[in-house]
Amino acid sequence: MKTRKLFLMAAMLLMSVCSFAQDNNTPLLGDVNGDGKVDVADIVAILKIMKDAGGAAGETTYYWYVGTTKPTSLSQAQRVTSYPTEQTFTNNSTERSKIYILTNDDKTVTMYDPNLGGLVDQDDVDETTIPGCKIWATYSKLPIGGGVKIRIS
Repeated sequence: MKTRKLFLMAAMLLMSVCSFAQDNNTPLLGDVNGDGKVDVADIVAILKIMKDAGGAAGETTYYWYVGTTKPTSLSQAQRVTSYPTEQTFTNNSTERSKIYILTNDDKTVTMYDPNLGGLVDQDDVDETTIPGCKIWATYSKLPIGGGVKIRIS
């Protein structure tokens, strides 16, 4: 009887040690890509994360938006490596609308009327809605099909 109890206790102890040793839920420190190894592939994964996030050394991330709705967060903007020197935007919405342009705060936007060739009046620049960015807007609403030529400097 003693032998059976001792054997049973030894078996239970062995099972608990084996299940502890095979705990696959604990992540391996440094295993960025989740393949169960820490190797060169993890370094490549880190470099890709940095590149996709705009974190590579010497690379500036610019944010760009142009549309008929005022942006309220950077999720509405595109990440770009540079701004277009000049772009024409046409109001293709179903109603007269202001045109909104978002850039990084170190840029200046000038809007021109492509039909008249003159400057388009603008609202005061919004520098508070999205930190680090400026939001430019036409002063008046453009008609459906109306457009502006945008220059960024």
